[in-house]
Amino acid sequence: MENVQYTTWAKLFKIHTKSHRVLHHIMKSESREDTVPKPNTEIKLLSTLDDMVLQWIYATISTGLLHTILEPDSTAIAAWNRLRDIF
Repeated sequence: MENVQYTTWAKLFKIHTKSHRVLHHIMKSESREDTVPKPNTEIKLLSTLDDMVLQWIYATISTGLLHTILEPDSTAIAAWNRLRDIF
């Protein structure tokens, strides 16, 4: 595990999430939108998108890192932060 590899991976991963408009699943927003209650259908969509981003994270890291950060009922941002904290 090298910090250089993580930095490169993180930059490429952020580009990927931006292109799919799901960057907010790994980076906290400073806007007040997060405090506004959302309808059920929007909550389901956000959950599905979060699972998609989480799957991308798991699919693009080594098996050793995967076993280190894998937790039941995790979110994309939690997995992202666990990886960041390792490096």
